[in-house]
Amino acid sequence: MAQATALVPPPPASASPSTRARVLLVEDDRASRAAMRFAMSNQGFDILEAPRLSDARRLLAEGKVDLVVVDGLLPDGLGVDLIKELRARGSTTPVIFLSSFFKDFATFKLLQQELKVVEVLRKPVVPADLLARVTRALAA
Repeated sequence: MAQATALVPPPPASASPSTRARVLLVEDDRASRAAMRFAMSNQGFDILEAPRLSDARRLLAEGKVDLVVVDGLLPDGLGVDLIKELRARGSTTPVIFLSSFFKDFATFKLLQQELKVVEVLRKPVVPADLLARVTRALAA
């Protein structure tokens, strides 16, 4: 893990608590979640962590987030279901979808065309790649 974190540049000097983007990270794998949290928080993002869909739903009900990063397969359901719920409520919050596997082209098409997922990343995710995608999604 030390090698992966070496790819993370220092946080921007302009990151202040009042301007920090809030990212909801929905990932059940503790090591992956810790690596992604470390990379994003070092860039000045405020990270909310949810190892389960139920945790993600609770955090979303408690307040606004600027971006959701969600794993495809979680202990209590599918990441796609969370995205469908967001879109059904009219949310346009950008979503980055993480997956260790892709079932088929139809799922990929559903994610990007119907559910408006901004990125689909294959796991394991390189922290620098995730940061680039997060930054691009928040800038759009």
